[in-house]
Amino acid sequence: MCEKAQEISKLLASIEPHEQQVWALVVDPASDISDKRGLSRMLGTEGTGADKAYNNIKQISRYLKMK
Repeated sequence: MCEKAQEISKLLASIEPHEQQVWALVVDPASDISDKRGLSRMLGTEGTGADKAYNNIKQISRYLKMK
């Protein structure tokens, strides 16, 4: 489990510099998204900070067996 915890920590740490809006949702899932369409476009565009953050969160959920 220690290896998974370390990997999750690395993934979380790499989200913050990539995309502040996605990071804000990690910190406070109830926070407001000011530009929903813009965020949606960024999440769906490969290589953007939001896409990288989304993929990190998806990997974390796999480690934690979450949906």
